[in-house]
Amino acid sequence: QSQYVKRRLFVSNHAVAGQSIAALELRDQYGALVTRVRRGDTDVLATSSTVLELGDRVRVLARRNDMQEVVELFGDSYLDVSRVNLLSFGFGITLGLLLGAIEIPITSDVTFQLGFAGGPLIVALIFGALRRTGSFVWTLPYSANQTLQQIGLILLLAGVGVSSGNTLVSTVIDHSWWQIMAAAAVIVLVGSTVTLTIGYKLVKIPFSLLSGMQASQPAVLNYISEKIGNDLPNIGYAIAMPIGIILKVAFAQLLLVLLG
Repeated sequence: QSQYVKRRLFVSNHAVAGQSIAALELRDQYGALVTRVRRGDTDVLATSSTVLELGDRVRVLARRNDMQEVVELFGDSYLDVSRVNLLSFGFGITLGLLLGAIEIPITSDVTFQLGFAGGPLIVALIFGALRRTGSFVWTLPYSANQTLQQIGLILLLAGVGVSSGNTLVSTVIDHSWWQIMAAAAVIVLVGSTVTLTIGYKLVKIPFSLLSGMQASQPAVLNYISEKIGNDLPNIGYAIAMPIGIILKVAFAQLLLVLLG
């Protein structure tokens, strides 16, 4: 301990984010070693292939004389990891909206658009896989990401409530609400039961992961995550949600054409 010291450092330096631990060459340049990476509330065993993200907390072992240089390398600024890079964020949203506006011809009379939901989703998946391109870091800091998720969920639910309020009132007045409620209950119960039973019993998918895949929208995911207490539902949701949204957008436009 007279020669070495260990510290937990925030990854706030954009030059480090999106790079693997091996690419930093810590042992050769600083004689340092990363033993743990904490992302959110999850501890991950650090390996040479572990890719760091903004907001990660790394446990570093280094010589006392070299620790300050290691701190400067990672940044260790809580303020910086609470901010959103508006340039990369806005650039990604713009590309997503442009992609969603492109009309893809299916037949001579039928065209398909990803829309304002599918376009940004596809671009986000691509940039999320790339993590960074040159000086552009596409991933959001963990804390900022969680905050935007909560704000987005609130705005989503508020928008749904405002736009559907009049329809709900008119439906209740027409005394047909019980038919809609019964049909919705049957669809949700049957679909959820079949999916969870097949996925958990036959395919052997972990229930926490499967529950996130089953979540139909962010409010359900938020409830599941609070009950389970880990990030597996978010991973399952991220796996199934892109396919689900694209299929919903495609089928909605197809039904509109067929029924119209």
